[in-house]
Amino acid sequence: MRRAFVITFAVLLNVGWIFADEVVDGSLGGSLYRLVRPTNWNGRLVLYAHGFVPSDEPVALPPEGSLLTSLLVPQGFAVAYSSFSENGWAVRDGTERRHQLLGVFSARFGRPERVYVTGVSMGGLIAIKLSETYPGMYAGALPIGAVAGGSRQQFDYEANVWTLFDFLYPGVLPSDAANVPERIDVTQAVVLPALAAMQADPTGALIMAQIDQIPIPFATAEELVESILAALAYYAMEFTDLNNRTHGQGFFDNSETQYTGALPPRAASSHQCRY
Repeated sequence: MRRAFVITFAVLLNVGWIFADEVVDGSLGGSLYRLVRPTNWNGRLVLYAHGFVPSDEPVALPPEGSLLTSLLVPQGFAVAYSSFSENGWAVRDGTERRHQLLGVFSARFGRPERVYVTGVSMGGLIAIKLSETYPGMYAGALPIGAVAGGSRQQFDYEANVWTLFDFLYPGVLPSDAANVPERIDVTQAVVLPALAAMQADPTGALIMAQIDQIPIPFATAEELVESILAALAYYAMEFTDLNNRTHGQGFFDNSETQYTGALPPRAASSHQCRY
């Protein structure tokens, strides 16, 4: 009995120590947020912005926020993260919510001595935008895998990858770049068929690697395939959201693009897509 009591007491002590850090959950303008201030707070705050989430998924706290908290809070850093009030390519909303979150944290715990902002993918673009918009407010930014070239270049890159893949592997993708169906199963309709096509005949992928308009990042054949699949998958996930945000006015036009590199001559102007 004594042994059981000692073990129970030890567990309770550990749980009490874990939850000694103050955690505050709330909502702000339709977004959900979490603030974590450690007991040994060093006066520094890290704001985190998550990446792209398909627009048809529910608004929720990013699960990776817990990992970030577990890494930084024991070192004395406070952490604040949230969803956005909407999903999809919500750069403006994400930037506004992230900046507002600093105000919420300051009202609850006091003004941090230093504030750092970080984010992944689209969240990395948000981190860059915040640091450029409020240079005196944020002490540093850590964009991770950021869309650093901006939204326009990102979507042009993905749409060009889709267009050229569709030309080199006709009939594999479910549509051309201007008509991606809504609510498709991206894995089953795009990723797996594209992977099978490149495995059966890698020639098209090797040609794409040498086209100037789509500087695909890769160092090995495997990475080339992964990068092409990533571009196709993201374009499929983003298409409907982007179409809705532009009210059907289109966001891609390659009608005057002259593809250069290893593409066969007849393809340079024969596979155009204006959208």
